[in-house]
Amino acid sequence: MKIIDIFRISGNSLKEKKFRFTLNILGILIGCAAITGLISITQGLSVEVSGQLELFGPTNIMVIPGEFHFGRGYLGGSFNWRDVEMLEKIGSV
Repeated sequence: MKIIDIFRISGNSLKEKKFRFTLNILGILIGCAAITGLISITQGLSVEVSGQLELFGPTNIMVIPGEFHFGRGYLGGSFNWRDVEMLEKIGSV
């Protein structure tokens, strides 16, 4: 089979099955657009999260009430006035 025969057969097939060919091309285009969109959304969110984390800076610490137990997770709590007074005594707070 020569290469010209391959092109002739594929051309005849495209003429006979236009609807199927159109749906295949449409599916490929939608798939490429979806992948491109997901990649751009992921990169945009990554940049946004990095920007938000940089706002804290290397010298800031977040103090959250409660306890953290390894293996069991975070047990929430609340501040009382004694905790607030202890934090105020720390320099640069």
